[in-house]
This record gives sequence, C-alpha cells and structure tokens, in this order.
Amino acid sequence: PLRLAALLVPGEVQVDPERWQAALEMLRLEPGALDPQRPTRVFSEMLERVGIPWLDLTAPIAAALAGGETIYYQRDRHWTARGHALAARHLARFLWERGLLLGPGQTDQPVAAGLRVGRLHGRQRDADR
Repeated sequence: PLRLAALLVPGEVQVDPERWQAALEMLRLEPGALDPQRPTRVFSEMLERVGIPWLDLTAPIAAALAGGETIYYQRDRHWTARGHALAARHLARFLWERGLLLGPGQTDQPVAAGLRVGRLHGRQRDADR
C-alpha cells in the first residue's frame, strides 16, 4: 500500500508579520482584506477530507522568526541551513510518530535513525548569501 503524507510549507508573508504588512501596503490593501492563513487552511481541510496526514510548518517557522532565528535568506527568500534544519527536525518527528520512516521489512529501526542535520562543508555559508 502507498504511504503518503503532505508537508505544508508557508510562504514567508504567512509567518513574518513585517513582510505581510509590506505586502498589503504594496498591494494597497486594508489589513483585513486578505487572510494569510487561508492557503494553509484550504490545503489542510482538503488533506483531512481525503485522509492524508499532514504537517504544517507555519507555527514552528513563525516561532523561530519571532525568536530571532534567520530562517530565510535576505536576497532570494529561500531557506537558510537553519530553515532546512528546522523543517527536517519537525518532518522527521512527524514521520517517525506515524511509522512512515520504516523501510521495507523493518519493524523497529527507522530509515533515518542516524540522521543528523549539520553544517554542509564546501557549501556557501548563510552569512555569504
């Protein structure tokens, strides 16, 4: 049987109040004109209806940003290594708790048992990007 799960990744404007406000101002919209959480709500409701487990990263990313962590690069708005590590931790826990990390024929050892998210040597560092 196919084992499937979905990862809901919020856009930066959904988790950064300053970016949300800037987007509203740029579009000349009133603060209540749009709901930044609507896309996540629509997808989560759809996944719930069809029985696909899902993980929403909105709260962990928003909390990390509020705590001063650099989750997005300033120039291209992609995740930094910290952003990827945050997502990996939450996704690994989510998959492990649902038994979705077990490999074929395995009953007690997860595929990612020894997975550690660390610094990528030889790659561009966060501060350089």
